[in-house]
Amino acid sequence: MLEKFQKNLTLYKMAFHSKMLLDRYPSLYINTLKFHRRGKESYHDVVNNNTDLVIDGYPRSANSFALAAFRLAQTTDYKVATHVHTSSQIAIACRSDIPTLVLIRPPRDAVVSHKSLSLEVNNGDLHVKNIPLSLYLKAYIQFYTLIYPYRDKFVLGKFEQVTSNFSVVIEEINHKFNTKFAVFDHNAQNVEKIFNSSGFHLSPSKKRNSYKKDVYKELDRFPKLLEKAQQVYDQYL
Repeated sequence: MLEKFQKNLTLYKMAFHSKMLLDRYPSLYINTLKFHRRGKESYHDVVNNNTDLVIDGYPRSANSFALAAFRLAQTTDYKVATHVHTSSQIAIACRSDIPTLVLIRPPRDAVVSHKSLSLEVNNGDLHVKNIPLSLYLKAYIQFYTLIYPYRDKFVLGKFEQVTSNFSVVIEEINHKFNTKFAVFDHNAQNVEKIFNSSGFHLSPSKKRNSYKKDVYKELDRFPKLLEKAQQVYDQYL
């Protein structure tokens, strides 16, 4: 039983590493993703020639909120590529001059929230629990390091601003890319609509918060990686 667990855990870690390795080659990654998603609704989440806007970032950086707020404000059914959570999505969008919004959240909160949600979704699965937080930090560092050369070609949406005043973010997108997206009216009523119509992952939960306590403790084991991730975050400020 222990041998099977260790084998499965190794496979989990290999999948994590493989995704990070492939993400260093944007065209290959995106084409591979399109191939695997062909015929599926999620195919349209991957950037392509018909994409009107890309909204993406490291997981748990207000990706779902930004997408829901954007869609709520629009009367036109724009094609939005989103929730791929890889630097390749951003790189290809920027190379193709597609309007792009990159979301970012301080690494401490982002990686803890990411692993805690994974634990919640998988009911505390031991394989997920034993994937070290160092891998989440490395993924965060790689994501924002690889897209930094494109910094002048996308709009940056900080977590705090996206969740408190998303209208300003859309205005910045329109200004930078000469687009005419409708501006989100960021008021309590519209925010409530978003939370009521979205999945459980968007709202806080007691179960997830209980996992967060342990994950925050685990974070203390990787001070150097956290410091490096914070430095990567700070260069965007």
